[in-house]
Amino acid sequence: MGSKQAVSSCAGVMSRRATLFNADILDCKIIMHSSLLLVLLITVAVNAQTWTGWVDTVNPPCSATCGMCGVKVVATRTCSQLGKCSGAAQRYEECGSKMCPFKGGKPGKTCCSGYTKGLLPNGQGFECVARKAEMDRKTNLSLLYLFQILVVMHSSLILIPLIVVTVAAQQWTTWTPTPNSACSATCGMCGVQVIATRTCPVLGKCSGPSQQYGECGAALCPFPTPTCCTGYVKGNIAGGGFECVPRKEIMDAKTKLT
Repeated sequence: MGSKQAVSSCAGVMSRRATLFNADILDCKIIMHSSLLLVLLITVAVNAQTWTGWVDTVNPPCSATCGMCGVKVVATRTCSQLGKCSGAAQRYEECGSKMCPFKGGKPGKTCCSGYTKGLLPNGQGFECVARKAEMDRKTNLSLLYLFQILVVMHSSLILIPLIVVTVAAQQWTTWTPTPNSACSATCGMCGVQVIATRTCPVLGKCSGPSQQYGECGAALCPFPTPTCCTGYVKGNIAGGGFECVPRKEIMDAKTKLT
């Protein structure tokens, strides 16, 4: 056999061996993978069978009587295969919600860490409640009170003007003119007189005056008294003669004449 044929023959043998070796490796990987899956399934099945279901405990004792400082067993379960179970066999809860009293007349901790004094659900006392829950309750109450205040204020702003207008409209009677009332002065437009009145049907419930006043006494005052009081001047009257008239009116009349 020549050298070339020998080399070719050896290469073929090596190639077949490599193929067989790779096949063996693949078979091993499949077997290992299947074994791992099987072990996992067996483990899960065993664990599922080792624990019994949780059983609630009836009236379990609490390790402390106040301050939420104690714990109690609220549920238990049993391991069917000793030493084959993982996890706890008991469930615990904190207990003792009553507030702790002072000791020896000295103030102490009313509630343990994480708890604070809170109102009972019926509102007839206090107990230790979770600090976050109490803060949430107070926040909710504050928001509720604020909302109620805003509602009341809004309602008041609507109702008060209506009430005021209604009451005011009902309190006073209508104005009644008093044409023959006496004047406090006889000349110079220096006097005042009552020109109208109204009555309050509910004593002390009315606001504003009960009388309207007007200036009076248009006749010119004789010398040496000033002819007319401030704001008035001597002016012609329609039937002839003179009387005290408002200064503005006489100025307007003179302006028109000029």
